[in-house]
Amino acid sequence: VTDRGNLPTPPAGVKTAAEQTPAGARFTSTAPTGTLVYEVDLGQGCTDGISARWNGGSPFRPCVGGGVLAADTKPLAGKLVSRRLAGGKLTAQWRAADGKEWSTDYALDGRSLIVNVHATRGWASGTAFGAVEDLPDVKAVEVPYLKFSRYGGMTPIAVGGGLFVSVVPDLYHSDYSNVEGVVAKPDQGRLQLFKQTVYTPLTNGRRNDLHDRLLITASPEFADVLPNHQNPRSPNLERLAPYMFVMNRALALNRWDTFKRYGMDHIIANDFAGIFVQSYSEGFGVRWRPHPDYTIQQVQEARARIKGLGFMFGAYIDVTDQPPLNEWWDENQISITATGDLAEAWPGSYCPKTDQMWVLARKTGQKMKELYPPDCVYLDVTTNRGTDAVDFEAGYPGAGMARAMVIGVGDSLVETRKWYGSTVSEGIYRWMYAGLSDMDYAQVRMSDGQPRLPLDFDLLKLHPYQIGTMMGYGPTCFLTDDEIKDLNGGTVPGPTAFYKYVGTSLAYGHMALLGYGYFPPISRCVQYYALMQGAQQEYLADTVAGIAYWDGAKFLPTSQALQSDAYRRGQVRVTYRGGLVVTVNLNESENWTVTQAGKQVVLPPFGW
Repeated sequence: VTDRGNLPTPPAGVKTAAEQTPAGARFTSTAPTGTLVYEVDLGQGCTDGISARWNGGSPFRPCVGGGVLAADTKPLAGKLVSRRLAGGKLTAQWRAADGKEWSTDYALDGRSLIVNVHATRGWASGTAFGAVEDLPDVKAVEVPYLKFSRYGGMTPIAVGGGLFVSVVPDLYHSDYSNVEGVVAKPDQGRLQLFKQTVYTPLTNGRRNDLHDRLLITASPEFADVLPNHQNPRSPNLERLAPYMFVMNRALALNRWDTFKRYGMDHIIANDFAGIFVQSYSEGFGVRWRPHPDYTIQQVQEARARIKGLGFMFGAYIDVTDQPPLNEWWDENQISITATGDLAEAWPGSYCPKTDQMWVLARKTGQKMKELYPPDCVYLDVTTNRGTDAVDFEAGYPGAGMARAMVIGVGDSLVETRKWYGSTVSEGIYRWMYAGLSDMDYAQVRMSDGQPRLPLDFDLLKLHPYQIGTMMGYGPTCFLTDDEIKDLNGGTVPGPTAFYKYVGTSLAYGHMALLGYGYFPPISRCVQYYALMQGAQQEYLADTVAGIAYWDGAKFLPTSQALQSDAYRRGQVRVTYRGGLVVTVNLNESENWTVTQAGKQVVLPPFGW
């Protein structure tokens, strides 16, 4: 991980400068698209004094009411003790009336103001983000698949006055235990994007020293304010592109024979722990030995039969849940809660320490590869673990730090791939692990009333690195209860809900998936395969050249579509660098007449 952390990508040709002012410093970002100026007025506090203006316009403030928190208080007010500008960085030292001290530093990268907040001696309980203020006609846009906080919807970005503003923590360069998000709603011209970071006391009653990095980014271009991860591209995209992922029990051999008989030639036949357990209460984590109802030879024969169909054989692993009867159980390697208990996971299982996950992946993977070498593996739960600390044992490396979980999960994903060939996981925090996991369930849970658009963060930041499957592990992740009732028939054409599910998956550039309890009639299974498989072979290993949204009269680039709310129409066109053009009408009620490849076509709701 480099010092860039989650910093957004700077625009082409940008130049930055810093100069001292009577109140603090001025940071200037100049590019062909315009000039952004951040002012830091230290007399107003460590975050309240940050303002920004675009091309000489009216200033806005991105972090009003933010600052360092002591336990259960508002941000502390402090006296500025010292300040210094050197090497493009402004450093300030603060002291409260009761003697508490903290420091901040500020630097500019591209369109982003980097704010580092530090407090020692364990008194600080977190950093409050404050709220965006004075941005004209401000509104929130939730970004599908961008998720920092476990609770609530996706992470929002502020839009107003022709600008996009993001305020996010840098998960690579912060030591918080978790971060509290909000459902962003404008309130008298203010818009809160996050609440605060949280530092939970360890088992010795003390908190870690506070080290938080905030990334404040403003630009008239939406893509400029999106954070990055630091993962490499999956090495398996081309190999996996033709396949449908199917989650079932590997020994349900009739299912695989039937799929082959109906012409579905590219299937990842993945076992959902059926080899290891009959009930999940038996403890499904860290298993390689078959359930007593099966022999090793039976599993080997099932694998051979699946491989004989030309399918990939997929296995199961979970290194985030370990039952006490597991052969590698060691309570000294289990996470400890802040109150000193073993950290519970799934019922009957406990959370290994984050630096032990990859060790368990290696031990289990070695046995699996020796006995029945998989082509793929499903890592249950794994990428549902995000920026939330689980181990608070004082003195243990990474205790109380959320980033230790992210690093531990990342290490386990990479280690697992060595033994199982390719990987797929559950995906709530998929953006943090894109490329470390080859595939994941592309589930996206927005706040009430928020559309599952725009497509851009997934297509630009995740798609080049890994594969998302449909819109989650099944239709229940995406459709309403009433819509799901309509899915179960095998009629052709299918119900509207079927096309909504497939059309949205195509718009996002995802992979076909079945199973996980959802097996419609075989005619519908064939439909999923036939409608997805050809297109996904083209786009899964390709990258996006352009995304446009129809406003009723013309196509708009994403930034204009978000500012005008045209994206809410749901009529989108994605152009890939290889030449494929995908046009999808995600509008629930209106037909859309489009011209593509020289032909005029009328797309019904959810048609493509």
